[in-house]
Amino acid sequence: MKIPSQFLRAMLLPIAASAVMTAAAADPMLSGPSAVSMGERVEFRGANFVPNTLVNVVVIDPKGGQQKQMVSVPDGGIFSQEVIVNSDGGYEIKATDESGKVLTAVRFSVTP
Repeated sequence: MKIPSQFLRAMLLPIAASAVMTAAAADPMLSGPSAVSMGERVEFRGANFVPNTLVNVVVIDPKGGQQKQMVSVPDGGIFSQEVIVNSDGGYEIKATDESGKVLTAVRFSVTP
């Protein structure tokens, strides 16, 4: 029994489209330098975030102090966030959703 090609295309096209959409969805990420000098302005970039949503960017300094900034993610899912570091040591930047769930994080160090 031969299956008509139109039937096969109709059955396989939604499966192929779904696979492409699943493969294209990447996890949110933050990127930036791994080491900077104290007092320097540092820019970190967020990518693969859901467009038109709010993301909390939390900067945690070496003593555990936190600075929070709400960022509105534009179309395209990419944003930039500038950080000024005033003390040396290890820092962490987290991006969280509105409920506080950590979406991604990155660490960097500051030297005097």
